[in-house]
Amino acid sequence: MFECYYGTDNQKVVIKMIDNVPAEKLSLILESTEYARNVQHTNIAQVYNIYNYSSKFRNVLYIVMKLYPHGNLEEFIQVHSPLCQTTILHFVHEIIRGMKYLHARSTPFLHRDISTDNIFLSKSNSTFQNLVIGDFDLGREIVSGADTKVGKDVYAPPEMNQLERTYGIKADVWSLGVVALQLMSGGKFAKKTGMNRPLAIEMVYNTEATVKKIRDLLSVSHTIIYLC
Repeated sequence: MFECYYGTDNQKVVIKMIDNVPAEKLSLILESTEYARNVQHTNIAQVYNIYNYSSKFRNVLYIVMKLYPHGNLEEFIQVHSPLCQTTILHFVHEIIRGMKYLHARSTPFLHRDISTDNIFLSKSNSTFQNLVIGDFDLGREIVSGADTKVGKDVYAPPEMNQLERTYGIKADVWSLGVVALQLMSGGKFAKKTGMNRPLAIEMVYNTEATVKKIRDLLSVSHTIIYLC
């Protein structure tokens, strides 16, 4: 990632470079990023353009995006935790709005990499930060489901980790749940256990651990479940 000035108005933007893109993945990344470029929504990060430089030796993509100078949600959690319930609910609602827009399209769009690193703070007022979902290069439109393991293990649902199973938009909903638990735990939830399994998946297998991990957060989590 690097910042620069772009366009006739010299707008400050950020450019994401994806180097050595495998030929078999190039068209999918171009398609998903082009999709994001045509989206206009308050809770979706703006993509201005995509440049593809290909040769017989390598493929390089440059994705020109709006600069969000307030950083991402992971950075916000590290600086401002513990967060109050009102802030957590506001953030979850912001993410839900963006996800609902993507999933409610005539052909649903599955992001596949919802995480605190890919959610950006777009603007702020005296009380709240507004959030946008970004980094669409792993996303795709789906008709009957997807079956490729992508994204970050600690945010991925069980069906994505079991390659023989297909998955759909519920995979993004699982990832949202991990983001919510990250917000509630001060960034301590998205990690692996001693068995090298993501903590969220470990909790599926161990009900007692689930109770222990979120006992102090039940009032917040119940409200979030109601909101969802």
